[in-house]
Amino acid sequence: MAISFIPYNQKLVPLAVKLRNNSTVCNKLLWEELRERKLLGYKFDRHKPLGEYIVDFYSPELMLAIEIKDSKADYKSGYDKRRRKEIERFGVKVVTITDLQIKNNIKRVVERLKQQIKQIKESPNIA
Repeated sequence: MAISFIPYNQKLVPLAVKLRNNSTVCNKLLWEELRERKLLGYKFDRHKPLGEYIVDFYSPELMLAIEIKDSKADYKSGYDKRRRKEIERFGVKVVTITDLQIKNNIKRVVERLKQQIKQIKESPNIA
């Protein structure tokens, strides 16, 4: 069962604001596709604290977090696995996209996200 409010560390709020104000190019490109309910009518927040972490994008309606990772980074490291597990513990699905995927074909990324949303909506766990 999804939780309506996900607790978060209040100390992360200033960092989240700083990240919003200093977004990467890829973050800005994807935000243009998500803002103002452009993606299938769902609301997304930017740089949202969840628990002890900040996710790049989050839809409370879908319980979906979208993470952009540097294509050169090891986003399957121990830290990232713990981070993902902690976020998923709240019932949030995490989708990871690399910056290279966004730069090379933002339309394909958006289509992938639409498919993820359709799968979430078809799941019996979503009210």
